[in-house]
Amino acid sequence: MNRLLISGFLLIVMAACAPVGHNEAGHSHDPYTCPMHPQIVQEGPGTCPICFMDLVPASQTGINGEIVLSQQQMELADIKVEQVGLDGIGSTTRLSGTLTSNQELTHMISSRVPGRIQKLKVRATGRYISKGAPLYEIYSEELLALQNEYLMMLEQNRQLGGGNDKYASFVEAARKKLLLYGMTPAQTKQLTETGMPLSEITFLAPASGVVTEVLVSEGQYVSEGSPLYKLEGLNPLWVEAELYPREAAMVKQGDQVQIIVNGFGNEPVTGNVIFMNPEYRTGTQIITFRAALPNPDGNFIPGTQASIFLANGNQEALTLPSNAVIRSEDGAHAWVKTGEGTFEPRVVKTGMETFSSVEILEGLRKGDSVVVSGAYLLYSELVLKAGMKM
Repeated sequence: MNRLLISGFLLIVMAACAPVGHNEAGHSHDPYTCPMHPQIVQEGPGTCPICFMDLVPASQTGINGEIVLSQQQMELADIKVEQVGLDGIGSTTRLSGTLTSNQELTHMISSRVPGRIQKLKVRATGRYISKGAPLYEIYSEELLALQNEYLMMLEQNRQLGGGNDKYASFVEAARKKLLLYGMTPAQTKQLTETGMPLSEITFLAPASGVVTEVLVSEGQYVSEGSPLYKLEGLNPLWVEAELYPREAAMVKQGDQVQIIVNGFGNEPVTGNVIFMNPEYRTGTQIITFRAALPNPDGNFIPGTQASIFLANGNQEALTLPSNAVIRSEDGAHAWVKTGEGTFEPRVVKTGMETFSSVEILEGLRKGDSVVVSGAYLLYSELVLKAGMKM
């Protein structure tokens, strides 16, 4: 009996002293998991069934909020790292403005001769026309008489001209008169070749633009100088805003400003300040200013609201790209690379901001390697993985 008790005790001691953490095949019990999807756990190496990344030992997935990624995972997540450095940065003031038509590109097309409008080539507003496009046809007795006069001068020059330059000068004077009354060189050439006056003359657009007003109808009689069409050019447009005295010192004519047009995303367009009102508006302390807004594709429309950003001052500071700073209810933080494939969140205190940069007052030092692309993905995975808040 005593011998059996002693044998049992020895077996218990031997079992207690046996190595642990290995299965029967001698493999570690440390499970493998996906750093991006920590709910995926298995006993040995493999790939994640969700993102198909290589699984890593759970002990390598980071501690204290760290995220550990393989080279393949960083490439798939587009993780990019840059060193923190000193750069110039200043504060920005936002103004509300409105896009307006460029008055320097506005054309009022009037009748060059009296007559009757036979046909309108453009009848509706909103249509874009190019310079040289046909606008309308007109019958004009005055223009018909000028054509006959030109043909008579040609005939006289053929019969009596010879070597006499006087008759040639009469022909040239009659031709120039036709051009001044709106006929094109091609039309005068046709008149010369055929010898037949044109009863209806087609007039062409003198400039490119959008038709904003049609002021005449077919069959209508018009006098010389009667307005027919109004054209407005759209490139560039003007954007106008109001400045208070403290803001007026931030901008001057010739400066470049950043403009975001409502409805066209948050990508700013660079405009040039072309006019500053030299005096305050009557009864107020407001100055108006105007900037030229490039519009090569004609996407921007007059009347649209826009935001104008004025840079104020410029000082050297520790800066990060805007995309590198994560905002949450607990503050701001950035992801710092602490080792090969290892990243940890770092709480930062921000200062001045521009479109592309953020000033870092606390939390980082010059030379720190910070994630500038994919930072939001790392933050999302940290929350999903550990339910952590910054």
